[in-house]
Amino acid sequence: MDQKLQDQKSEYDKKIVELNERIKEQGEDENDVFSLIIEETTWSGWNGGSSENKDYEFEIIKSGKLSQKFSMDYEFTVGSFDKDSITIIANNSLSSMSDDGINLGSKINKFDLGFNEEVSYSSPTMDMGVTFKFKYTK
Repeated sequence: MDQKLQDQKSEYDKKIVELNERIKEQGEDENDVFSLIIEETTWSGWNGGSSENKDYEFEIIKSGKLSQKFSMDYEFTVGSFDKDSITIIANNSLSSMSDDGINLGSKINKFDLGFNEEVSYSSPTMDMGVTFKFKYTK
């Protein structure tokens, strides 16, 4: 290898070491892997309140559409993420879950989720639908 290439490689190696040191100073490991856990529950008021649960776990490496299609044609996209939070975008409206029930007029399709926070949203429907529980973790 000629001297110029050797010098460039040495400079590159130094930058990698500096970057890894900065990451460690910030409390993050360069090997940290974040996960988005989605628990999907489909339900129907017609069949004695029957429901079916499915659990999914996605390794979050980059922003973009998740590879899974969910019930009622729901799809979710990771808008952005860091060690503290993640932004989720849905292709259909969701209703936040409360003691008052489901808001049928809800237009929520984008929300932020903090690290280790858990939140539930449901399809804004009455007789049958789907509820999603989201958790962002390592």
